[in-house]
Amino acid sequence: MDRRGLQYFLAVADHGTFTNAAAALHVAQPSLSQSLQGLERELGVKLFYRVKRGARLTAAGEALVGPARRTLRDFEEARDAVLNVSGLRSGRVDIVTQPHLAADPLPQLLAPFHERYPEVAIRITDPGSSDIASTLHAGEAEIGLDMSPPTDPGLSVMRLPDEEVLILLPPGSPDLGPVVPVSALGDINLVAGATVEHAPVVRIVREAGMTSRILVETTHRIATVPLVLAGLGAALLTAPVARLAERSGAVACHLSPPMYRSAFLMHLPPLHSAAARAFLDVVGELVPPVPPLPPGARLIPGLPQPPSLRSAV
Repeated sequence: MDRRGLQYFLAVADHGTFTNAAAALHVAQPSLSQSLQGLERELGVKLFYRVKRGARLTAAGEALVGPARRTLRDFEEARDAVLNVSGLRSGRVDIVTQPHLAADPLPQLLAPFHERYPEVAIRITDPGSSDIASTLHAGEAEIGLDMSPPTDPGLSVMRLPDEEVLILLPPGSPDLGPVVPVSALGDINLVAGATVEHAPVVRIVREAGMTSRILVETTHRIATVPLVLAGLGAALLTAPVARLAERSGAVACHLSPPMYRSAFLMHLPPLHSAAARAFLDVVGELVPPVPPLPPGARLIPGLPQPPSLRSAV
């Protein structure tokens, strides 16, 4: 069972068809098919059902996915051990994150890591229909970011600093001052995510007394700021994202009572990748102890304020 066979197997499992897998790997489809046939002969089982619209994993194929991902990581770790005798000069860190956290705080964590290890590749994915913990256990990523602490006791967790949430208003909005009472925002329309992830945000907004109408719902989070800039409504965004939008003419205001969003960095020990270990080392140097929230502040997504979960990484 060689590395290439496992790589081809996972490509078909991830892309759903032999054609798409071959294109993603930049190899000829006959070569990919022959390699997988050899892997099936070696294992003595069928890994895929060939169906009209692609390939579907058999029970044996599903059982192989997790071990195959871990084996490929072991190959990468062995390569890194040889190549990085004098420092981390290659490798890749795989991160799975909730989409909101991919905009903030992930870039702020990756910038100093990239500055220190510019040759290390970075892969960022979302959990799709799964959750962060399941994605880590499946070996699809080594580092996870979520807005809630995991309930899985096998995960090592670091709580990141809570990020203040601002109200972002369209260009040309009346000057409401630097701090806006939530009760004064009842007449504005909101742009919000049409996702399960957003439901706790809506709940805590209602509990805070904001009766604003959610005029635009979208699953395309990248569209939130452009929709605000186009005048369709206001949005609740973390401070770094809101401040960037201000440069394009939007108006960002603090809320009273203030709102904050939590974030947690997690991994499944032990980490095999030198790149992932280096990333956690850099983050550990950056992240200070998390201070308590200001009096009266509310924590999105509506969770009770958690204790510090920062643990050894």
